[in-house]
Amino acid sequence: MLSARTSLHSCWRIIIPADTPKNIPVPEKELMTIDQFLAVYSISRSMFYSEVRKTKLKIVKVGTRTFVSKKNAQAWHNSLEEVVVK
Repeated sequence: MLSARTSLHSCWRIIIPADTPKNIPVPEKELMTIDQFLAVYSISRSMFYSEVRKTKLKIVKVGTRTFVSKKNAQAWHNSLEEVVVK
């Protein structure tokens, strides 16, 4: 059986099977924007671009936008040296 859900615009109508779960899991995003990366790893934008220039951090270009994959971000983070303060 099909049910119809109407959006705010009455010209748009989506037909969804009635037995479709309402909470379909959304896959986690694999790419982070530069701003997201800077917030997560607490580094400056100039340090970010410095790490990219040194090829320690790999970026992904999609059109004109720049992203960092979570895999590359974790690899970069794991490559950092641990400093022990005495």
